Amino acid sequence: AEWPLRPGLVISVASIKLFRQAYSYTTEQYKILLFTTLLFKFDYKGYSETFPIDYFFMSIVVNKVTDLILKMEFLLTYIAPWQIVWGSAVHAFAQPFSVPHSG
Repeated sequence: AEWPLRPGLVISVASIKLFRQAYSYTTEQYKILLFTTLLFKFDYKGYSETFPIDYFFMSIVVNKVTDLILKMEFLLTYIAPWQIVWGSAVHAFAQPFSVPHSG
């Protein structure tokens, strides 16, 4: 039972997200384009769909990985494991992961 409007709906949603992201995060587009091209041209050639769909999923992955790297850099900076007196471990974990705390 194939739904006839599904491909058009998927392309429309992906295109709207990509246009919106292109205006919001213009400096990130080259990185996403590079990873999309390298990943789906060499590593996962059999899993590739059309380029806009590949680009859509890689934009999500690259943004999530970039966000995770920034959070890890924050933790390493403010916990300072080599000198624990520099920061509060509670605040270092509460800030990037938005954990409510009292104090």
